[in-house]
Amino acid sequence: MPAHISAYPAEPPYALATPRFPFPGLSALAGRAQVGGARESILGCIVAARLAAGTVPPTALEPALLRERADAARAWLSTQPIEQKLRALLQRAINATGTGDRAAVAAELDAVRTGAAEVLDGAGAAELLRLAERVRR
Repeated sequence: MPAHISAYPAEPPYALATPRFPFPGLSALAGRAQVGGARESILGCIVAARLAAGTVPPTALEPALLRERADAARAWLSTQPIEQKLRALLQRAINATGTGDRAAVAAELDAVRTGAAEVLDGAGAAELLRLAERVRR
């Protein structure tokens, strides 16, 4: 093979960097949780967190897209076996992301973290706390 041709994959800046999931603690927790309540509750937290992350510059999404994503998340949430109190907190967080009001999003994320304390571990709760702080800035 000629010296200028490589059998190895390209590395940046010629290729995209490997994407990283922004909430590894929550996703690991969901992977370990029992199906039928705890896992779905944690997945609800992940959905709310992903939507909230869409409100943070410099990668903040357009208001119409935030509303569209919130609508889809509300439909998904209505089908999940999540305890009613946590469902209401997740619903409020999802609704806040649809408005783009970052102060409201941060407050609702804090409420979700507190309301989901029974199913969250330290890493998952810390990720929600860090995200709420980023949203507030």
